[in-house]
Amino acid sequence: MTPQLLEVEVGRIDPSPHQPRHYFAEEALAELAQSIKENGLLQPLTVRQVNGRYELVAGERRLRAVKILHWEKVPALVETLDEGQAHLLTVVENLQRADLTPLEEANGFQEFRRRGVSEEQIARKLGKGLPYIQLRLGILDLHPNIQQGIDKGALPVGIVNCLRGVPANCHFHLVDIYSRTRRLETVEVAAQVLRQQNNPNPLFGAGQLPTPNQGVSKGNGKILEEVVKLAEDIAAKAWNSRQQSFHEELWQGELGITLKKLEMARDNLTNMIREGRKYFTE
Repeated sequence: MTPQLLEVEVGRIDPSPHQPRHYFAEEALAELAQSIKENGLLQPLTVRQVNGRYELVAGERRLRAVKILHWEKVPALVETLDEGQAHLLTVVENLQRADLTPLEEANGFQEFRRRGVSEEQIARKLGKGLPYIQLRLGILDLHPNIQQGIDKGALPVGIVNCLRGVPANCHFHLVDIYSRTRRLETVEVAAQVLRQQNNPNPLFGAGQLPTPNQGVSKGNGKILEEVVKLAEDIAAKAWNSRQQSFHEELWQGELGITLKKLEMARDNLTNMIREGRKYFTE
């Protein structure tokens, strides 16, 4: 059915339930409203009819802007779309914008994936590279606090690649290293050491210190030395005010780790490393 261009009452338009965007900058909306006031609405909204009302498909920012201007009616293209078509069109329309946060993009890509669209198809549809799609989707595999750190810009999206293949309970060790060094290269070196251990314990493996009668070959001793250096690097972390602010935000909520507890853990780790070194020789 051919879409119809109608003047639709603003009060009869409901927001899309599939909107991947969660944040709209008030200043940017005010600027858009001013532009619409001066130049008119250059592109109509896209809506579909649902139970006698209209559901927004594309044009969330424009709708918010005309509400700021207290418009009673707005030009809208009324499309005949089913739920699935409307959903994908809303996601595509928003993903083509440049101001989505990494987590909003990831959730948008995930919506495609839930509907059976492959990562390769998502990349082609949106004109993005496959690594770009996979990197954003990788955010969703991380702890919610790390997701928020990436979304707010405290952590770079590239840290997702550093955390791949590393046991989940080591992720915050690597985040720790980035917050101090601000270098992904350093984080990746530490991540490679942790991947080599193939063990959830980032220090000595098997959840406990090895004993002398277990024996440590010279080659394994070298790997262990690298892990110990990594642990010392973490243990020797100096906390300045900027890092404290970062960690207070990152480790809030369910982790319940305070800065005082982290400092105590650092001291305990230092002592453990000192004792552990007595068991090994090259």
